[in-house]
Amino acid sequence: MKRKPYYNLAFLTITFLFAACDGNGSYESKTYFENRSGHKITVEPAGNKTQDGLRILAVNEIQLVYTGSGRGASNGHTYGDIAGDSVVVTFDDTLKVSHLYSTKKASSRSYAYEHPRNLLNRKNYSYMLLESSKKFTDNEYRYIFTIDDYQDALLLNK
Repeated sequence: MKRKPYYNLAFLTITFLFAACDGNGSYESKTYFENRSGHKITVEPAGNKTQDGLRILAVNEIQLVYTGSGRGASNGHTYGDIAGDSVVVTFDDTLKVSHLYSTKKASSRSYAYEHPRNLLNRKNYSYMLLESSKKFTDNEYRYIFTIDDYQDALLLNK
């Protein structure tokens, strides 16, 4: 008995759907900035002319700065929608520190990528796995500004 053409189409459609479900599941990832420094903090991309990615954190504020989701495993979202090769963190509208993707400092008021306070380095975020299964992963990243960040900015701005 010969198959009808629509059986072939149905078989191909089902095969495609199973192939598209690659077994990696999906993820949701949230990133927060938390201000425990005791000072107002502004975070913005260097050279930002449009205010895109600008974040202002009041004292003791926790701010959701990014939510991402997709197929596969989360790739470690950290600083959210702040794009560029560096960001500037300003305390109380006066003390500025540049956070660079580069491994070399650009000035005495900057952190190279490997610095333990660099906002662009994923290693400097606390990480929490909220839920994990074969089909779904939910995780959270948090950069916590402390009084040490402020004290470091004071030293760098002397």
